[in-house]
Amino acid sequence: MNTFEVTVAICVYNGEKYIIETLNSLERQTFTAFNILIVDDACTDRTMELVREFISKHRTRKYRILSNGENRGLAVSRNIAMENITTPYVLFFDADDIAEPTMLEKMYSRLKQDRNLIAIGCYGKMIDSYGNLLPGSVRMGCTDPAEALSKAEKGKLVFMPPCSMFRQKFAIQAGMKAVK
Repeated sequence: MNTFEVTVAICVYNGEKYIIETLNSLERQTFTAFNILIVDDACTDRTMELVREFISKHRTRKYRILSNGENRGLAVSRNIAMENITTPYVLFFDADDIAEPTMLEKMYSRLKQDRNLIAIGCYGKMIDSYGNLLPGSVRMGCTDPAEALSKAEKGKLVFMPPCSMFRQKFAIQAGMKAVK
């Protein structure tokens, strides 16, 4: 039986500069019922060497690595990830994202509380390559669930920011599948 509720999928191409900080931020999560799937989109730098070294030192979590063999791009990599995820909840995380320690806990709790929600996103802060906070922010998409549902029912695009946790079954019902 799968004891994990959430899979965090990281599709990466040449992310050596930030991948360790990204993985460390996930290791610090207060929510622990998740595993991490890393899709290597044929990295040509040291990303996967760093990832394997990190995993060997952090055996508290289940990690899985898939390799594309050739660079196929983010969309294909995310579809390949979806084809290999068995948990009810999914969160795509970029190789240069850094999560606040309670991010997964808050997102998961909110989705579990409201069975009518199919996805939940969060706002982020933009930083420069040195980790300094950049001024301003951009907020996109609906924040009101009724507004989002109304748009979806009318066939309108419902924006899902990159850091969105969603119910896997709805993504599959909507046609998300691996591109061969």
